[in-house]
Amino acid sequence: MAKKLPFAAFAVVRHGKGEIWATTRDGKDAGRVGLPGGKRDLGEHPEVTARRESAEEGLHLHGKGRLVHVALVDGQLVHWYEYMGCTPLRSYKEQARGIRAIIVPLAAISTSGYGNDFLALPE
Repeated sequence: MAKKLPFAAFAVVRHGKGEIWATTRDGKDAGRVGLPGGKRDLGEHPEVTARRESAEEGLHLHGKGRLVHVALVDGQLVHWYEYMGCTPLRSYKEQARGIRAIIVPLAAISTSGYGNDFLALPE
């Protein structure tokens, strides 16, 4: 039986004690935060998805991601990978759409939806 691949994958990158890298948007979604990541392309490994989507949203991830959480979100399998660090990018794909990387308290992620409320991130 084939292993089911996730619909989406997200990156978890800490920034000091109690803080995490996130993304936010301008326009109608202004003020909302979420983890960098998104939908998996056909044939793409989920860890590569988290890395690609993060780069598109302004973060270059350091090291190989470690799978830290798996959950069903709205009936779709989702993976979360933790990375040791990241570097904000000066120019990236989603910049023109008003998506940018920010640093937020861990609590901001746990209330952001899309399954992040199931993500256990100890301080």
